[in-house]
Amino acid sequence: MSYSTTSEMAHLKAPCEEISRRVLPAVRSILVRYLYEQEGLTQLQIAKLLGISQSSVSRYLNSQRGLSQRDILEIPSIDEKLRETVHGIVEGKLRGEEALCSICQYIRMMSREVSG
Repeated sequence: MSYSTTSEMAHLKAPCEEISRRVLPAVRSILVRYLYEQEGLTQLQIAKLLGISQSSVSRYLNSQRGLSQRDILEIPSIDEKLRETVHGIVEGKLRGEEALCSICQYIRMMSREVSG
């Protein structure tokens, strides 16, 4: 099967592809900031909890990674969902990957409600 245009190929993207590429880095940045500022965790502790490098944590804290957090925080009830997720991570009920999947699902659900 061949595709004649780039736009035909664009329609073959998985639902989470755009979220993974653009949204999740911003979500990670918010989670890192919550864990650091509100939970008082060290960069190394955050890195271990989220399964990322300490260097990545540092870049998130210095706003060198992730999209605009403002866009994410405009999603209805997202702040509450993010805080729930942080507590789940800190309490050992959620791993970093599970936390991101949970937030991704929430964002997709809220996007459908807003656009639907």
